[in-house]
Amino acid sequence: MMRRGRIPGNPSSFLEDVKRSAQEVGREARRYMQAGKLRLEINALEGKMGEAIYELGERCLELHQRNELHHFELDDIFADLAELRREIEEKQNRLAEISRSRVKAKEEDFDYLVEGEEEEAPSDKRFCPECGSKVRPGARFCSHCGSRL
Repeated sequence: MMRRGRIPGNPSSFLEDVKRSAQEVGREARRYMQAGKLRLEINALEGKMGEAIYELGERCLELHQRNELHHFELDDIFADLAELRREIEEKQNRLAEISRSRVKAKEEDFDYLVEGEEEEAPSDKRFCPECGSKVRPGARFCSHCGSRL
């Protein structure tokens, strides 16, 4: 008979499991924050890029209408666009790294369960290749980020 208020088995092992789980929750929260921040930065850069492309179009149209379209007048806009594209690609690569580390961390969740016990990962669970979130079997899009599966 188990007495009320006591933890069965080895209490220190249980506490280590709780501590390890809490640390993983903290790591996962940091990854979500980093991913969210990068998504916001990417959206802001894409907005700037859209504005620059609009400016480029307006300027080209204006110069074309006056029959004065010269390449050197557009060099600054082209340079800004190239820099924005580089920043967007850099942030998308960092976001992909975070997503890959989240998927790896989710796979490692099954590594330490109860001492001596092993459990198979459910075969009906899938993860989004973009954000690492679980997706329903048969889903064609991720319900978290909207990516095509």
